[in-house]
Amino acid sequence: MQNNLRMKSFQCSLTTLSPLFIGCGDIYTPTDYVIDRGVLYHFDPISVPLEPAQHAKLLNAANSNNPADAAAFFASNKALFCAFAHHAVEVGRSVESTYQLMVQSREKRNQNLINRTVSFTRPDGGTVCYVPGSGIKGAIRTSLLNRLSGSQIQQNPFEANLLGGDFSSSPLRFLKVRDFLPCEAVKTRVEECRRYKKILDNDHNLKRLMSNKYEFIMPAQYRLFQGEILLERTIDTKLGIETIKELTKDLHAYYLNRFLKLSKEPIWQTSKIAGTSWISAVQSLLTRLKPAIEAGHAALIRLGGNIGAESLTLSNGSAQILNRKTRQRMESSTSVWTATCGSSFLPFGWAIFEINPDHDNTALKSWCSTFSSDVRTSEALLAASVRQKKVYLDKLAALREQKREQEKAQEEAVRLEKEKQEQLAKLTENMKQISLLAEEMSKAAAINPGTTLYNDICSVLSQALQWPIDEQKACAAQLGPLIKKKDMYKGKKAKELKATLAKLRQER
Repeated sequence: MQNNLRMKSFQCSLTTLSPLFIGCGDIYTPTDYVIDRGVLYHFDPISVPLEPAQHAKLLNAANSNNPADAAAFFASNKALFCAFAHHAVEVGRSVESTYQLMVQSREKRNQNLINRTVSFTRPDGGTVCYVPGSGIKGAIRTSLLNRLSGSQIQQNPFEANLLGGDFSSSPLRFLKVRDFLPCEAVKTRVEECRRYKKILDNDHNLKRLMSNKYEFIMPAQYRLFQGEILLERTIDTKLGIETIKELTKDLHAYYLNRFLKLSKEPIWQTSKIAGTSWISAVQSLLTRLKPAIEAGHAALIRLGGNIGAESLTLSNGSAQILNRKTRQRMESSTSVWTATCGSSFLPFGWAIFEINPDHDNTALKSWCSTFSSDVRTSEALLAASVRQKKVYLDKLAALREQKREQEKAQEEAVRLEKEKQEQLAKLTENMKQISLLAEEMSKAAAINPGTTLYNDICSVLSQALQWPIDEQKACAAQLGPLIKKKDMYKGKKAKELKATLAKLRQER
């Protein structure tokens, strides 16, 4: 067996033609986001510093067993939580209105769950959308099987027979597709998207089946994602593929067929992008891209979720779709998801896939500039929040410093009181009385004749004349300066007060 494992590397890019949603199982819940003026701010509740009163309110809301109560708490403090958001995305009016209804009415059944498109978290906490390589490889696999199957009817082991092996032994194991990462800030949006029956009802209207809220990547973003395909030479001989261009041509042939069928479905006849028929706009683009497509440098592709089962099955009808209700097998689905985009709606998941794009694709770039939206990126939406976060953190730091100073002052007061009590314990009863009286005098602004404190001082001085000489002197030394400071030498008792102090000082 030939063992030639030399790798070929191909740089690739993706340009979105319609909204792209790649499900990952993650959702935004009202306990980790707030919506303010058309923007959803996503945050980690644990990372947001709360004041004690706020923390108590949050605990009460969390213990109510009604998610709407916690959501209402976050909404009532939205300025704070917006400031600590690590991701932001614009939302449609219906999304915001149902959110506001929930936080105002505390409706428990109104969960406001939003399906997130796949992303990863940067070291700085920011969110980055990307396209998993497995999704692109899956699209390549389906298109390859579609060509190889011809008119064969699917019978197990159908795929193994076509590819020359099962999952572990198929030559496709030599095809490696790395994740496609954004080369610039990604424009995303959250909308309430609807699922309709494909066939019009008797009144020629669309019948809506259900709706869900989705975060999706906006269309008309030129070469937004870039990635790499690694192809081992061994795969060439196994499947008769001479170059990567053959896989690209398979890809385009399969998805062009799907696009042509979609363009004939009544539901898409009114779809518009920037006021123009989306189907006509894509058809015009494909005409301009024809040279690149025929050369195997570009292909139409459909990725992600909500794209319909027929985008994952074979064109010859051998891979059929099971209707879960009727248990019948069909070649196409009976319903379709639509992505709300402006005043219209578009199909999910269409994009242009390019191999080794070494120069600008003017046709594709022009198409994107014509239909690009003014949706703001997460980075732009969070710019104001970053400033608000600094203001809040500065305020919080000032409050913490103030609290530390208060605690320090309280500790000092406790220490001084302890020292005071220790000193008092060493004094005689007479000197304790003098010490306490001196403390009371120090606190008074003025001590005027006739007041209770003035009379108490005169009484204590008279009693002190009967104390031991050392205590008399100590009494005069401690109270004398305070008597002068508080301006007590006035009134009828002024001379008597001076004479008493002189006797206590032993000035006889």
